[in-house]
Amino acid sequence: MAAVRTLGGTTIRPHTIGISIGNPLSVIPEPGSVNEAAFEATDWALYQAVRNAYNGLTYAEDPAMFAYETGNELESPASRNMDVPADWIRDIARLV
Repeated sequence: MAAVRTLGGTTIRPHTIGISIGNPLSVIPEPGSVNEAAFEATDWALYQAVRNAYNGLTYAEDPAMFAYETGNELESPASRNMDVPADWIRDIARLV
């Protein structure tokens, strides 16, 4: 956050392509391995960005929020499982 402020920034929006196999800084640097430090950095940025810097509302309260993505590429062509986990989507949607 200090580096962002030094550069004049006021907002961090984390985005991770966490399955970049072969990159040791990735959330999932190799199959079957999880980089906990990468998760911690993303979690910290999300914690800091819970409130809209422009109107003071939390993102849960903000009527300007259009959508929340509940999953990305939930089907798995690699395992030939193309069924999206509908029960999980319903459960997580209740929390948004």
